[in-house]
Amino acid sequence: MEDLHVLIVGAGITGLLLAQALKKASIPHTIFEAEVSATAYRPRQWGLSIHWSYPLLRKILPQELFDRLQEAQCDPYYTNPDVENLNIYNGSTGEQMTVMPEPHHRRFNRARMRAFCAQGIDVQYSKKLASISYPTSDTVRVHFEDSTSATGTLLVGADGTHSRIRRQLLGPEKGAATSASTAEESFVFTNTMVRYPNPEHAKFVRALHPVFYMGLHPEGGLFWVSPQDVPDPQDPSSWTFQLFMNWRGQAPADGTNILPELKAWAPKLVDPWKSAIEWLPDDTFVQAQKIGYWMPIPRDNMGGRVTLAGDAAHPMAPFRGQGLSHCIADVSSLLSQLELFITGSGSLPKPTFAEVITAYDSEVIARAGDEVETSLQTMRFLMTWDKVQQSASFTRSADPNAAALKILAAKT
Repeated sequence: MEDLHVLIVGAGITGLLLAQALKKASIPHTIFEAEVSATAYRPRQWGLSIHWSYPLLRKILPQELFDRLQEAQCDPYYTNPDVENLNIYNGSTGEQMTVMPEPHHRRFNRARMRAFCAQGIDVQYSKKLASISYPTSDTVRVHFEDSTSATGTLLVGADGTHSRIRRQLLGPEKGAATSASTAEESFVFTNTMVRYPNPEHAKFVRALHPVFYMGLHPEGGLFWVSPQDVPDPQDPSSWTFQLFMNWRGQAPADGTNILPELKAWAPKLVDPWKSAIEWLPDDTFVQAQKIGYWMPIPRDNMGGRVTLAGDAAHPMAPFRGQGLSHCIADVSSLLSQLELFITGSGSLPKPTFAEVITAYDSEVIARAGDEVETSLQTMRFLMTWDKVQQSASFTRSADPNAAALKILAAKT
């Protein structure tokens, strides 16, 4: 298999990071995206954290990009300490409940991080997946709705939580994401981007911590505040905040503005959460969000010709801030296996392509599968007052699991 060529479907952050890693390693690749352009890509935004995966990101990105990583942060003017502390408070009293130390922490604006990772990468847009075929025993062909196709050695599905490639591999039922809110245990999830026109209000909301803070309420609520965009550090009225507010309850119908329901929480909370909610402009649109997860399971990789990465491989509830770190670990793990196939490992027999992709799949299923389950349990425990102290946020902080530690040890 001398003509190794990787096809990547999905130009989100994972797909772009994989393209950067392959380009750095001089491995031929092509990346496709269903959206019509980079600027048209998904208007819904949020912040993303990394911590333990920071050394892996250093290995993936070209040095000149890594040196400018701060540009992609929510606040590109903020200088990160060696260890960032996420403080978790009792939102009804203001008492600090625990602190989560996060070495190497960086928090990124999702849209800015995607644009940052796209630098120097040639993305083919308006490429919606139609089907996959297998012309020979060692090739794969991806067909798009515009009647074009592309053939390669390996197809990597990096097409997000509701991955078409995952569903084609496993079928519509096994490949479908599951809602984190169910009839038996229902939650209301909201994710709102807001500016406070009064600069003093903006400064007050950020005063508790420059990056993030979280309050929990005994009635089953979780209230997260973090700056999402700081275009001008001297003008607080220009700052955009992410309010990730969640509580136990029945989510209303799609499209409903639930600002009144969110504001009903304000009297139950102390500052700064109370004011952060009360000061929301009256025209703020707060919509219930859907959070899905999928537990990775063994699957047929068609003789090493198809695999998954990022949210396509392991969408997880975002309550441990682990999603992006595991996406980065996927890229690192897959790159290691491809390099092993290309160069071999000394005196050991050179593995086949099917063997290295199967090894990658197994590693992802074990590592990320553990985190999908842990993140889901963390979500439930953080909004169950008598189980809060049992959550991974209190017992494990943001530490990587044992499988992730193995990748770190191999790469650092």
